[in-house]
Amino acid sequence: MHTSPLLSLALLAATAAAAQQPAATRSQVEKEVLPPAALQAEKAPTLGTKVSKVPPSYAAVIAETDRTLADPGAQADPAQRATASIHKARAIETWASVDKAQAARYPEAIQAYRAAAQVGTPAQRALAQNNLGVLLLRVGNTREAVAELEKVDAAAASPSERAAYAFNRGRALEAANEPGRALEQYQTALAFAPGLQLAAERAYLLLASSAAWDRMTTLASSLVARGQAETAARLIRGSLQGSPPAGAVALLVPLVQAYALIPVSPARFAAEEWPLLGPLQTQPAPWPAAVEEMRAACSRPLRVLDEPRQASETFRYWAGDRARAVALSRLLKRIGDLRARGDDRRQALACYQHAWGIDPENTEAVLYMATLLRDRGELLDPEGKLLRSLVRNLFMEKGEAYARNDLPNVLRLHTVLGTIFEQQQRWGTPDRPDSALFQWTRAVRTAEQLRARDKGYPPTPGVDVHLATALAAVHEEERAGQSLLRAAEGFVLLRDREGARNALRRLDAIPASARSSDRARALHESVGPP
Repeated sequence: MHTSPLLSLALLAATAAAAQQPAATRSQVEKEVLPPAALQAEKAPTLGTKVSKVPPSYAAVIAETDRTLADPGAQADPAQRATASIHKARAIETWASVDKAQAARYPEAIQAYRAAAQVGTPAQRALAQNNLGVLLLRVGNTREAVAELEKVDAAAASPSERAAYAFNRGRALEAANEPGRALEQYQTALAFAPGLQLAAERAYLLLASSAAWDRMTTLASSLVARGQAETAARLIRGSLQGSPPAGAVALLVPLVQAYALIPVSPARFAAEEWPLLGPLQTQPAPWPAAVEEMRAACSRPLRVLDEPRQASETFRYWAGDRARAVALSRLLKRIGDLRARGDDRRQALACYQHAWGIDPENTEAVLYMATLLRDRGELLDPEGKLLRSLVRNLFMEKGEAYARNDLPNVLRLHTVLGTIFEQQQRWGTPDRPDSALFQWTRAVRTAEQLRARDKGYPPTPGVDVHLATALAAVHEEERAGQSLLRAAEGFVLLRDREGARNALRRLDAIPASARSSDRARALHESVGPP
């Protein structure tokens, strides 16, 4: 999260990396509180940055702000006085960050912030009270810091500023030994800025202090979902040190999720992760099975299966729970990708098989497996048994989904089978199930049923594009043109202008009357040129 250089975060004084905000970043507060000319002329160093000498401009900024505050015109302008007071205080704080002797001037900064809070606009008051609270926390006046930070009225602030204010209140409350209220503030900060890593870390550590394993697991999973996999893995590793209780085993799910996103290669797992996880084999159940199966997924050779459902024999612990199965399945798929890039096609195939075996809804694993068997069939499946088994299992799953009236899974399985037959160029006819045309026709029909049942179900233009491909392959250009029109309209509803343009370009390339239809002209006008 980027905030104004004028906006203090409580952890900036202790965390140099968090303090290094891009100079071009501007918040609404900074727009309202413009810096004096002297401060604009020479930027103050970032908090935490080491410099060889103190730039003389800090003293100049302070002197200029004092002159401004003494000027009769400024005294008649409360907003100008607040601006000068805030800049004086920030100059003192920044100077003290590179010259510890200047910390003796903190009382001046505190007085300046109080003055700004008394006369400034609502935004200036919030900024001054926030920065005052952070400074009071820095000098050890914890209770006073809490009181000042709780005065901040952030109603008109931007989401990033509200997140900063809440985070600072959390730090002060934590220092005041009020962990429950501090956690609430960190959660508020994350609600306004989900990517605020500092708030997530502090919240996690507070939960860890009370052994709230389920809530720690939820928070770690949310970090992974926001792309902060390395942070989640680091926090979880800290919780697995020593002899964690049985409840902590839930943290292995977000750890595996993080492994999949990073991704953790077999070599990295063996060198960096197993030294931490290995000792957990001596803990009571379910630790031994959980970590040994993680090692099997990440760094041990897996056997190629006759039937994917045999995967649950290798991963009994992880396959025994839906959330665990989904997490390990995604990791196995990523390990399979790494194996394939390393030209270990047989192990890649085994990973994809096991990924699908423990989570039949892992569509990517199925498609990657089918592609591998198609491209390397002479090596991996010379008699075609594995591919036939794959297709047979998909048809069985689809039949079961139809019996349950599970339309989302029916649609998913039609698209998987359609993709496999399309890759094989088995175009077929609308009445042959082992053909791309049949599967994509049924996929479109199922999507229409879903939309009839649920008006909020989103368009599926990709399915229409695939159907158009199959129709064009069997020279059904008119129907292909209609399918591409539906696809373009669906992309427009999804606000995917490029997808709509691509569908229209494909439409223009086939001899179909739909090219010159009113619908096509309206779509071209709607999406415009590239």
